[in-house]
Amino acid sequence: MGIRNITAPLLGIAALGLAQPAAAAGYGYVEVSAGISFFDDIDGNVTVPGFAGSIPVSVSVNDGANVGFEFGAGNILGTGLRAGAAFTWIDFEIESATALGFTIPASAIGGGSSGTVEVVEGRLYYDIPLQGIVTPYVGVGLGAVNYTEEGQFLWSLIGGAQVDLTENMYLGARYTYSNTDIDDGPNVTIDPINIHSISGQIGFRIGNTGDTP
Repeated sequence: MGIRNITAPLLGIAALGLAQPAAAAGYGYVEVSAGISFFDDIDGNVTVPGFAGSIPVSVSVNDGANVGFEFGAGNILGTGLRAGAAFTWIDFEIESATALGFTIPASAIGGGSSGTVEVVEGRLYYDIPLQGIVTPYVGVGLGAVNYTEEGQFLWSLIGGAQVDLTENMYLGARYTYSNTDIDDGPNVTIDPINIHSISGQIGFRIGNTGDTP
């Protein structure tokens, strides 16, 4: 399934979410974010025709910048639940590969591979009600990430906090743990990939902002 095939449904869901607050005393929001992402080593196994067993291989990936935007609806039905559609771009660069105890730098294998992966995700948050201008939250996400031309399923666990600057504007900080698979290649199997992202946000609330948790 190409990643573009799920973009339209996510946009539709988010649009419905923005329409919901008018009837449920909630609010809409839009935010932009930027930060840095860390990839755990990507582990796998390579099978060599004619040899028994397989060779464990580990690929090291450098940290990369992330940027994105998100929009959705908050305080849905007065519950403190918030739903949004998030779009994120993460830069990556392969640093080295290790096999049979030998580490091969990226420069020795053609300069390595670098690029940008796109993540499209539907997210559900719970804003923890506290007195004051700080609102911590937890959340989960489901979506897809594209490493090539095809989208792969991705899920995330999220934690963060928002600090109100005004009734309509806030700053935020967020940690996101994401897990995804990548298609195996010929004679190659690849373990699930872990991505850790830290980012800051600036956001704007629209509508019944007085009903924030």
